This record gives sequence, structure tokens and C-alpha cells, in this order.
Amino acid sequence: MKGALCKGGLLPAAVLAAWSGAALPAEKSGFDFNVEGQVRYDDNVYRTLDRFAESDTLFVLKPELSWTALRGKHRFDLSYQGDYAAYLDVTDLNYDDHLLEGRALLDHSYRLNSEYTLGYRRDHDRPGQTDALSIPVGEVDKWWDAYGDARVTYGRDDSKGQIVGQLNYHQRRYTNNRQEFRDYNLVQAIGTFYYRVAPKTRMLFELDFSDYDYQKRDLFGNNQSNKQYLYLTGVRWEATAKTTGIFKIGYRNRDYDSDLYGDLSGLALWLDGIWKPNTYTRVTFGAAEDNQNSAQRFSNGYVRRYIRGGIDHGITPRTLISAKVQYGTDTFEGPFDRKDNRWYLRLGVSHSLRRWLDVGAEYRFEQRDSSLDIYDFDANVFLVSATTRFD
Repeated sequence: MKGALCKGGLLPAAVLAAWSGAALPAEKSGFDFNVEGQVRYDDNVYRTLDRFAESDTLFVLKPELSWTALRGKHRFDLSYQGDYAAYLDVTDLNYDDHLLEGRALLDHSYRLNSEYTLGYRRDHDRPGQTDALSIPVGEVDKWWDAYGDARVTYGRDDSKGQIVGQLNYHQRRYTNNRQEFRDYNLVQAIGTFYYRVAPKTRMLFELDFSDYDYQKRDLFGNNQSNKQYLYLTGVRWEATAKTTGIFKIGYRNRDYDSDLYGDLSGLALWLDGIWKPNTYTRVTFGAAEDNQNSAQRFSNGYVRRYIRGGIDHGITPRTLISAKVQYGTDTFEGPFDRKDNRWYLRLGVSHSLRRWLDVGAEYRFEQRDSSLDIYDFDANVFLVSATTRFD
């Protein structure tokens, strides 16, 4: 879901960097191309129980191509991102994912601007990413998503009040492993009012409606179609040049069309912040509590709660070390009363060999510890990478 939520439940960094929907011009027009290459060793590629774990080495290539055009106060972007992976032994897990997106940012007047996005994404569910059981055989679940977003903003950063309206549409379809029961169309409408209480601080009041229309029904005419309502308030701040962030809190309610599924309601919360104590250190922090759709049949989803933190520190002008950790729980209400505890850890170092070339190494740890033991897994990943930076 886009807008209030993103994949993984994290708000995009751009939200913290941009205070309004204003179509701010880029520094230049033209093409940009970058590519990242990785070699990874993964000791549990299927994210399954230790006794079924398989290790493998994989090669990853991530090209990015973008084109930007400026027409007066307006900006137009077209971008492509690829993600290709080849495993040495477990070739069933090979993938080639693509994201193609076009965006127009239109600055109509001093107070009114709008943004429009059309995109197509072909991707897959990473093993262990969803709430489903990780099976140590066969392909991962693959899908495509065609989407369009429209956002209109009335008011500027320095206005006493600002109104933002957003409408999103997604059409997601699964293409293998008999996952058609997860196909859905999503219509999402978001309305937000910002009220400036200080030069760099704004209160917000937000209403968010999402309609998930699942396309396949079971023999009894039921599916996971539901409507979600979010009623939120919060604050968005840039208290100093060192600190920016957004905090939302409120009430969530997910109402399923079929009586077979129990409704989910309760606290809704999102926090994302950045603190820069100096020019060479960057600290990130966040937390969330929200509803998640289930990847399993006959499930009404689950509640995900997490906290996270990270630090990037430049030990020299050309060398950066980083550490990121996240802990979360997935809570299921139903006949099994399942609860998963999840840990994520990343430790890395990168070095700029040339102005246009970075090299790095990273260690990743991932664990799911469930009240139902069959969902347990832990995995260790070691990787080295090389990334171009053509500005």
C-alpha cells in the first residue's frame, strides 16, 4: 500500500526530506545511470527450519536509469530499476524484477501544485518476508503491480494551513504457485490537513480509507476483501538543521466483507526520524503499529509492531560504517493465536575508491521466532558490493 504505508511498513526517506508536495526543480535535466553489483553468501536461502536449511552463493545486479526534464516550474521524471539474481545451485530462486515509473510534478501557482505517478512493478515475495510458511522447495511467489497515484497540495511550507489530498490505485496479480486468492485491486484515498505551530513544526490531521477488493472467491463465495479506516493526528518537524521527523498516532479499523474473517482494530502509530549530530554522523529511528494483509488462506491478517534504529558514521571522508537493527512482533488473532518475534540486523562498511565508484561489505542477520515452531528460521548473509555513482 502506498501513501500512509509502504512496503515493510516504513515511510520513505523522501517524506522526511520534503515538507510539501511542491514540485521543486531538480538541479539539472538529462539522463542518469548507475549500477550495483553484489556477491552474496546466504546460509538459509528458503528461510526455513534449521534442519531443512540450504546455503548458496548468488550474484545480484541492480541497474538504475532515470531521465529528468524541466519545463518552467514543472518537472517530469521517467525511471527504471532492475533487480536480477542468479543462484549457483538453487536456481529455482533466480529472479529478474523490474520497476518502471513515470512522474509529473506540476507547480500551478504559488499555493497550488500537484503530482501524478504511473508505474508498473514486477517483483516477488522474499522467503520469510510474509506470514506464510517457508517451504524449502520450488519457486518464490511472483507478482506484478500496476498503479497510479495523484496528489494535490494547496498551500506552501510557510502557510498557516496546508491541505493535501491523495488518491491511489493498485492492481496486483500473482502469477505462480496457485496464489490467485491473493489477487486484489486497491483504491486508497488520503486527506491530510497541516497546521503550522512553529516555523519548522506542523501539526497534522489525517483520514485514510483503503478498499481491498480481492478477485477470487472460495467455494462458499468468501474472500479477504476488506475496508480499512485510519484516523490519525500527529506532528511533522524540522526542529533544527539536525533533526527531522514525522509522528502519527490514532485509531485503525479493518472491516472484512465476509463474516468468516474477524475485524481488526486498535492503535495505529508511525514514527520516522533522522538526527544528524554532526556532518559525518546520521542516526535514524522509527516505530510502527499497523495492520498487515495475510499471505495465507482464511486469515484476517495480523498486527505488526516494530521499533528500529540505525547509525551511519564517516570514519574518514571516504569510508563509512553503518549499523541497523529492528525488532518487531507479528500478532495473529484466530484459532491458532500465533505470535512471531522478528529480528533484523545489518552491519556494513563502504569505501569510495573513486569519485564514481564505491565498494562495500555487509553482514545481515534475520530471525523469526514463532509460537508455532514450524515458522521458525534464522539466516546469516555475507555480501560484497560495488556501486557506481554518476552525478
